This record gives sequence, structure tokens and C-alpha cells, in this order.
Amino acid sequence: MEDRSKELYMKMNEFSSVVSLLGAHRNVVHAVGGLSARVSQLDSRTCQVENAVGDLKDSVVFNHGRIEVEIRELGNSLEEVGGLFQALTIFIRSRIKD
Repeated sequence: MEDRSKELYMKMNEFSSVVSLLGAHRNVVHAVGGLSARVSQLDSRTCQVENAVGDLKDSVVFNHGRIEVEIRELGNSLEEVGGLFQALTIFIRSRIKD
């Protein structure tokens, strides 16, 4: 009977070890699932950041082009004012001489 008790004790120890390993395995699977969710969330947020940076780049390019046009128009206006100023100066000088 003693051998039978010993054998039963050893099988219970083996069973206990297997149950313990399964518990550890379940914990690892749970942890990996959590990591997987976080990686998915990180991927999603990375896409959002990439899209925001792309939008910002497009906005900067658009605004840069618009500013160039406005500067060019301002330069044209200044040239026109300069021409009118010269014409006015010539007109005033011609009236002063008379």
C-alpha cells in the first residue's frame, strides 16, 4: 500500500506542476494580449500623427505659396506707387518752374 500512496503522491505533484504551468501560461497569454492591444493602439496613434504631419506640411506649402503671391503683389503695388510718386514729383516740379 505504501508504494501505491507514493505513486499517488507523485502523480498529484505532477498534476500540481501541470496546473501551475497552465496558470503561468495563462498569465503569459494574458500579458501578450495586453501588449498586442497596446501595439495596435500605438499603430493607430502613429497613423494619426503621420496624417496630422502630412496635413501640416500641406498647410505650410499652401501658406508659403500664398505668401509669395502676396509679397509679389505688394512689390507690384509698391512699384506702381513709386511710379505715381515720380509722376507726381515731375508734375509738381513742372508747376513750380512755371
